[in-house]
Amino acid sequence: MALETMSFDTMLAARWAAAPILSQAAAVGACALGAVALRAALVPALRARAGQDPAKNWPLGVVAFAILLGIVFSLLDLRDMQREIVRVCALMAAAGAAIALTMRAVGPTALGVALSLLAAAIAGLEAFHLFQPLATALDAQAIEVS
Repeated sequence: MALETMSFDTMLAARWAAAPILSQAAAVGACALGAVALRAALVPALRARAGQDPAKNWPLGVVAFAILLGIVFSLLDLRDMQREIVRVCALMAAAGAAIALTMRAVGPTALGVALSLLAAAIAGLEAFHLFQPLATALDAQAIEVS
């Protein structure tokens, strides 16, 4: 009897296809844990360097979570694996990071709230695959007007 071997890529693709929702949820959870660990590693170094607590000032964990989800989504896209849940989570994390950074930079002013609503609206439209058709329709109207 010969022992069958398969490459790591083949094994990963087979496991991913067997339980795509659970696999994507595990990937999102791993990104969350990675973001918490990254924030925990960065805060003491930044605190020692800046002399203040950067965790109170900047949303390091949210930004790290969005970046890690973007990396995982890119890797799944590269391998043509199922990635819809990771895509929506990455969009919402990116919108959350944009909102947190906007509120930190601009503050809770009318401009900050407007920019936050714009980021949330764009992420919501993109989550339902409606952003590109809307942009195309608006571009078509702009061409007719001008």
